[in-house]
Amino acid sequence: YGVLAILEKIKIKLNNEDLESAYDDYISLLKEKKFSNLYKSIIAIQGSYILLNKINILELKKSHALFSSTGIYKKITNFLSYIDNTIISLEGYKLELNYLLLIIEQEYNGDKIIYDNAKKFYDQIQQSTNISSSIKERVKKIHEFQKYN
Repeated sequence: YGVLAILEKIKIKLNNEDLESAYDDYISLLKEKKFSNLYKSIIAIQGSYILLNKINILELKKSHALFSSTGIYKKITNFLSYIDNTIISLEGYKLELNYLLLIIEQEYNGDKIIYDNAKKFYDQIQQSTNISSSIKERVKKIHEFQKYN
């Protein structure tokens, strides 16, 4: 019950654009020793997707900073470090999140090398037998959109 209350509190903070406090609450949950790695991984995945949705490319471009040096990028990659790689059913989510980070970075600065790295993640996702068809289909749609835009 306590976890659900904290997650609801995080949701309210995010709705109020209080990203720092919400992030701190996520980290507190992730550092909680009484939770299994599965719960921590799921919380980290949820936090990563939510922060991805908070990225504003136009605002980032105004800052003239490298995307990989921004606070939100660092927060997401920190969340990714909490995902247990031994939980095979979560492999697709972690790969998808890494792929999306690279796509956002490419969108931000147009670097061809990043596209090549994103293509490697794309291929890995599409070829894996451990990744659900829904993740594969989402990534495929994004990949096709990026390829022709």
